[in-house]
Amino acid sequence: MEGKKTLNRRLVKYIYNKHRLNSSQFKLLIQILTVYLKWKTVKVIAAPPRPLILMVEPANRCNFNCPLCDRGAGLLNRPEGQMSLDSFSKLLDMAGRGLKLLMLWNQGEPFLNKNLLDMVKLAKKQKVFTVISSNGSLIDRSIDKIIESGLDEIIISLDGLDTETYNMYRRGGDFDKIVDNIKLLSDARGGRLKPLISLQFLLLKSNSSLINRFKDFAESIGADRALLKTVQVSNPAQAEEFLPEDNRLSRYTDRDGRMIKRRRDECRRILYSAVIDWNGNMVPCCFDKDEHCLMGNIFEEGFDECWRGEKFRKFRKNILTGNRPAMCGNCTEGLEKLFL
Repeated sequence: MEGKKTLNRRLVKYIYNKHRLNSSQFKLLIQILTVYLKWKTVKVIAAPPRPLILMVEPANRCNFNCPLCDRGAGLLNRPEGQMSLDSFSKLLDMAGRGLKLLMLWNQGEPFLNKNLLDMVKLAKKQKVFTVISSNGSLIDRSIDKIIESGLDEIIISLDGLDTETYNMYRRGGDFDKIVDNIKLLSDARGGRLKPLISLQFLLLKSNSSLINRFKDFAESIGADRALLKTVQVSNPAQAEEFLPEDNRLSRYTDRDGRMIKRRRDECRRILYSAVIDWNGNMVPCCFDKDEHCLMGNIFEEGFDECWRGEKFRKFRKNILTGNRPAMCGNCTEGLEKLFL
């Protein structure tokens, strides 16, 4: 019974902190809404002074080889590397006090960057809500630092409930070690409210029979919530191999994985968020994995020039008027269901 009370308290605190805005963040939100309303009413396309949300890539290397990940499948063409702590500090200064949410991941395993939790500490000093998504294989090296950093949430992917189903997708991983690492983090955290531990389960053909057991399993190893996430595929062959037989467990309307279930056909994220890759390159979103729509480098050209400059202005105009690149076809913006 006490465990349930602690769990509920964590979730309540998490939700409150995630949506609470300080004065700078609230001001920026109003500016973003004003830009959006101008676009919807008089078709004026602009950008607010800064993004409210950033995804920052600590590293684009990984110790797993997951087949639907460009990095895991060997399809990522840009150079490997990791962001230095000094570069990250400069990034935070450029992003300004209005930054609300920082997602520390992209193409790679964040914990391969040894400065990751120092980055979290710097962000928390500026009252930024921070989230890390990880495969969970390396967290045992940094359990105490994770808790001490002030990290708000850690998302750990666990796409199976035994070694066989787990290894069918998380190639290179060790199911038992990941489970032990989650237990270690949960035990070390004790009664503290942070970080929230979210266990993520990609909905695949190989694990669909385990869905009903996943929530109880997540709770039994110390996670605070279980996330069932639909999977992205890029072609009919991947759809045939990985999409669940039950179409209700998919983000696609067809068995070839070509038509996405959407509630709306417009992109709002380009008005309030961007992605900064490990080397400082800014791209509009996480679906631009190989920087085909590069807006510039924030360390060379400046954050303002990348965010509000001519390249991003033209990109926003093209997207908002329906002239979209191929990467937009599989985007989760406007998706009917990302998590089930």
